Amino acid sequence: MQEFGPAARIIHRAFELGGITVQFRFFPWKRCEAMLDGGIAFASFPYPISERHKRRWNFSQPLFRGETHAFFMEQRFPGFEYHGIKSLRGYTVAGSLGDFLTDRLYTAAVDVDLAPDEECSFKKLYSARSDILLTDRNVGWYLIHKYFPQQESLFQMSRNTVITMEYALAVSRSYPDAGRLLDIFNAGLAELKRNGEFDSIWNESFCPAEDVRKGASLYGSGRGKLARADF
Repeated sequence: MQEFGPAARIIHRAFELGGITVQFRFFPWKRCEAMLDGGIAFASFPYPISERHKRRWNFSQPLFRGETHAFFMEQRFPGFEYHGIKSLRGYTVAGSLGDFLTDRLYTAAVDVDLAPDEECSFKKLYSARSDILLTDRNVGWYLIHKYFPQQESLFQMSRNTVITMEYALAVSRSYPDAGRLLDIFNAGLAELKRNGEFDSIWNESFCPAEDVRKGASLYGSGRGKLARADF
């Protein structure tokens, strides 16, 4: 579980407390969403809790509160700062398929270079095939540390926040017994926060978020299938 990041470890432990065993499977975001809509997977994470998303899926109690920032290469754009979405015009912004910010970028006439996941987006950023990448600050530094450990100092992040949201499990409304599984997870999550294990797992990690910008699915033993997706 360590390689999946702290959020996955916490999800695993929360279900374990309720007697549910889960396995993780990784898919592109669009496929994760289709799996939720089709009742193939129980849940997907980490998804921001928004009114639009709540019309489509149910949500667990929040896993963490995330701040999205703009990442860029310091040598290419020294002194860059984010001042609203219109400040991204003139730059090529790397975006992940399924990222809820992508529609906003298109509406604001910002050039977007789509990729299947954020690992690919960061590689485009590093190789100058894109200029800016919007992602959660902790996820961003986690992925930089994971994929560019010798080049971390070359990356920079905006001081200004693009958006702040709470992230949770997005839960399928058509998956069998989804309500019971969601109750089990929420009870386990509450217990982890109560007994200090939640903070312990978070603090053991490189950053207080996880490396999820690829889609992932959690397949439980027998009855428990969870799916993971981000925006």
